[in-house]
Amino acid sequence: MGEQALDIRSGLAVLRRHRAVLIGATVLGLAAGVAYTAARPPLYASSSMVLLPEQASADQTPRDPGTEQRVAGSAAVLGPAGRMLRPRLTAGQMAAHVSASAPSSTVVSFSATAASPAFARRLAQAAAASEVDYVKQASSAGISAQQRDFDQRLSELNGSLASLAGQITSTTKRRDTEGPTSAAGRADSTALAQLTAQQADLVLQRDQVKQQAQTAAAGIAPSTASIIEPAATGARPGVLHRSLQYGAVGAGLALLIATLGLTLFARRDRRLRYRDQIADALGSTVVASLGSRPPRTVARWTDLLTDYDPGTADAWALRQVLHQADRRLTLVSLSGDQDALAIGPQLASYAASTGMLVRLVLGQRHDSAAALWASVHQGEEEELRPGLVVSTSATEDPRTTLTITVVVLDRRKPELASVPLRGRTLVAVSAGTVTAEELARAAVTLDDAGLRIDGMVVANPDDLDHTTGRLPQRQRPAHLSLPSRLTGALR
Repeated sequence: MGEQALDIRSGLAVLRRHRAVLIGATVLGLAAGVAYTAARPPLYASSSMVLLPEQASADQTPRDPGTEQRVAGSAAVLGPAGRMLRPRLTAGQMAAHVSASAPSSTVVSFSATAASPAFARRLAQAAAASEVDYVKQASSAGISAQQRDFDQRLSELNGSLASLAGQITSTTKRRDTEGPTSAAGRADSTALAQLTAQQADLVLQRDQVKQQAQTAAAGIAPSTASIIEPAATGARPGVLHRSLQYGAVGAGLALLIATLGLTLFARRDRRLRYRDQIADALGSTVVASLGSRPPRTVARWTDLLTDYDPGTADAWALRQVLHQADRRLTLVSLSGDQDALAIGPQLASYAASTGMLVRLVLGQRHDSAAALWASVHQGEEEELRPGLVVSTSATEDPRTTLTITVVVLDRRKPELASVPLRGRTLVAVSAGTVTAEELARAAVTLDDAGLRIDGMVVANPDDLDHTTGRLPQRQRPAHLSLPSRLTGALR
């Protein structure tokens, strides 16, 4: 649970740290949604509704709404509907504009969308008319098939009766010729009786078939499907409502993508952001944390050295750094860390403002700090403000109260060209700029040169950083206790 809570807090911290990115992504997503609505305005929509006929008898299979919906959306209905329009449309083109639904087993609804209100109405009306025609044709086809079956049975019965009548006539003539009292005559009389009985049975069957045909013709009528809701002129939703809808969707998607991207980036980001992490990387403590205002131009560096006036909190932090110094102090920063680079000049300028005689020595330089070195005339000493002398020479003046040497090490291949004057050594680091590996390489270089790291100064600490970096890792609590269920107090 503790690790899960830490992961959640870390994720929330990443999002809060990059809230400007999240806000920008949300605004861009909103703008993209509104622009999409402007580029592709909503289509006009029209609908129609068809009432299907009631079933002729209770023996028929009940209609299925799903089947009726599939039939209404098939080429059998949409194809003829497209041929009703001018210009004609194919079944596929109709399907792109018209959708069918079946709210119940006896009602079919059509919804059509188009770029113009009139065309949307024509599409919906043509689909409804085609559905009515399809139902009527299907019903008429059923009636015709049943009538053909009755006709076929009557034809077969009439043929059988005609054949039987011929046999009765020939048998009667033969009996009259041979004599009814003769043996052959008596046999013919018996056969004649059987033929007459068969004839009566066939006549009865023919009458029954005729009656069934008449009943079917009277009880089954062509379909009475009708359009109960004609298509009206197409309408579309308001552009403002649509813009807000698509804008909200775009903003939500952009925010989600930005959140996922920042979370994945944070998992791969190895830079140190919290003071405890920075202190653990070097096994040292953080002696002070303060705000840094790194100049970007030569003139701005000169202004910082001559007119730097820190706030109350930063002045106290600089005093804590001065308490760590003896007569010599070396401030080491890594290349590209401009916030940390400015700590040395800020400390020297502030110390001079308190009445100290300070000598700021710009020692080992790097291309990333070229503007600071350019603000000082090479090989010459300058008194930029009362009590502050800036030089690139490592010589020491006995009258100087404090000598501050600024050293910039390459973060990838740190090398110390010349060893600064012996004294206290502090490493200046800004939050979220360096990794533990880069700090370790710099520490190894300083140790090889015989310089012991006496502490660290953190520039511009993270707003969400509630650590201090002043306690060694072994002295920190492993985890925070959860509140008691009964009292809510920490255990």
